[in-house]
Amino acid sequence: MSAKVMYMRYELLKEWRKYICLLKKAVERILPNARIYIFGGAAEERLTALSDIDVLIVYEDTPSTAGERAKIIARIKTLAEELGVPFAYPFEIHLIRPEEFKDYNKYVKKIIEI
Repeated sequence: MSAKVMYMRYELLKEWRKYICLLKKAVERILPNARIYIFGGAAEERLTALSDIDVLIVYEDTPSTAGERAKIIARIKTLAEELGVPFAYPFEIHLIRPEEFKDYNKYVKKIIEI
């Protein structure tokens, strides 16, 4: 990746707060009552040009299969794009059930509810 591309990517990443609001709107439309969190580099304020924005969505009726979860994540990303999130914005979305949430708390340094 060229220095110019990396700089442009980093500048876009720094706007994650703007884009997380749009992503949250998409999540609320598709998964009412879901809880949304940020963790990783964005939460810890240590983004780099190679970072992504780790998003954790906790939803009671999350399907058990990875394939069904992927379909929901794809719907969320599509709607977020319609709301103004740039195509291929580097959100790394994790969709889990509430009982799985405690596992994330064990392994992340900082988690912020949006």
